Amino acid sequence: MQSATSEMIHSNARDRLVQLDDNALMLFARNGDGDAYMELVRRYKQLMVNYVYRLVWDYDCATELAQEVFVRLFRNIDRYDHRLKFSTWIYKIATNLALDELRRRKRRQTQPFSREIESLPDDHAARHDPRAAHRPDPEQALLRSEAGQAILAALQELPADHRQLFVLKEMEQLPLEEISRITGVKVGTLKSRLFRSREFLRERLTGYFHRGQS
Repeated sequence: MQSATSEMIHSNARDRLVQLDDNALMLFARNGDGDAYMELVRRYKQLMVNYVYRLVWDYDCATELAQEVFVRLFRNIDRYDHRLKFSTWIYKIATNLALDELRRRKRRQTQPFSREIESLPDDHAARHDPRAAHRPDPEQALLRSEAGQAILAALQELPADHRQLFVLKEMEQLPLEEISRITGVKVGTLKSRLFRSREFLRERLTGYFHRGQS
């Protein structure tokens, strides 16, 4: 009887946490509520893996960096400013980690991404893109196709800060005001960079598809 009562209390506590917004969970977590912190991990873990993956294009690396996001989140929990959206704070941590990783790669002068893409087996996208298993077959086929490789390679050619903005706006679909708080860049500058990124990708992909039709 006591065990059943304890389980019911624990279940009610979980249900209560699920109904709280992110900021409220952070306040509980900051006051030592481990269950509140784990609810935030549950909500954001896959989102962080997906986001970092789109910046570093390496699923294993993205998984490791996403874990580090939550380590840093916990380590700096007392510094959380409840006046900001929680998503702004966690995306900023993830962005900094991803950009640091890209800087390390640049110093190591790693193999160009386009050649890495060419060497991937056909099922690489389904195994290493965390969203691929849920894509309809035509989209998976595109990602594995030559055209899909061209799209990924073109995105990789963008400077890291421009690619970061493009991913936050076009893939994560965050508003520019929140992206500005994440990146520390003014909205007007973000709009300019986003325009240049779109033009760059349009030029790259238009050239590719024109060659394919000739």
